[in-house]
Amino acid sequence: MSEEMNVESGNMDQSVSDSVSFIDSLPEDLRSEPSLADFKDLSGLAKSYVSSQRLIGNSVRIPTEDASPEAKAEFYAKLESVPGVVRMPEDGNLDGLYAKLGRPEDPSGYNLTVEGDMDAQSIEAFKGIAHQLGLNNEQLNKIVEFDKLRADSYMEGMNNYREEAVNTLRKDWGPDFDSRMNGAKEVLKSYGEKYPEYVNELMDGRNPFGNNPVIIKALSELHSVMQEKGAVSGTSGVKYGLSAEDAQNQLDDIRSNPHHAYYNVSDPSHEAAVAKVNKLYSTIYGG
Repeated sequence: MSEEMNVESGNMDQSVSDSVSFIDSLPEDLRSEPSLADFKDLSGLAKSYVSSQRLIGNSVRIPTEDASPEAKAEFYAKLESVPGVVRMPEDGNLDGLYAKLGRPEDPSGYNLTVEGDMDAQSIEAFKGIAHQLGLNNEQLNKIVEFDKLRADSYMEGMNNYREEAVNTLRKDWGPDFDSRMNGAKEVLKSYGEKYPEYVNELMDGRNPFGNNPVIIKALSELHSVMQEKGAVSGTSGVKYGLSAEDAQNQLDDIRSNPHHAYYNVSDPSHEAAVAKVNKLYSTIYGG
């Protein structure tokens, strides 16, 4: 029993002795090195060294400026094997890079999946620009989708603007809306032969000025002048009546004049004045 204890005690003493002798065996300047404090024997130090060498062997080191061509070539070869890493070409030609990123060989290789009408010329233009920029198919479709949303939003805004203009003009012109609107259109048509592209844009609403109530009113007034001078060619003989705006102005004049026949029942023209006021109200408020 005592012999076994002595043997075990001897082994423990030997382990402690090996640990102490390992540190003590190092040069004096290494004995206090913190990185060696966890090593108890040569076996642990050897295992750590082997592991470190394997890690270094699998790592990618950036070559210095004075590195040999072979070292640089080896570095680039390892770097290109890393997923997601692409080397920029030294000659500045990015075709290879774009190909790796998914750009087709030529513009015809793109496949647009965005729904909606688009003319062939616009489609080819989008593909050509996308190919020049090195875009892949997904990127091109995102750009086309954004452009379509922008165009749809613009058209929606134009439609709202046109509707607001019509409501404004109906309020100002009252029952004379159709006649005055036709007069404005006649003026535009008179310039159609000389400036067809611009007139068409104004007529179909592509140009915002074509939906501006101020512009339309000006064209309508211009029609009256041009018609009197015989300058409107191909006119349908548009005749203007009394607009709601004009009726309101006349009614305001009557209201501001206390001596008007409308307010004097003994005036011979009183009944005619009352009839006129009623007609003005009818024009302003649509009956």
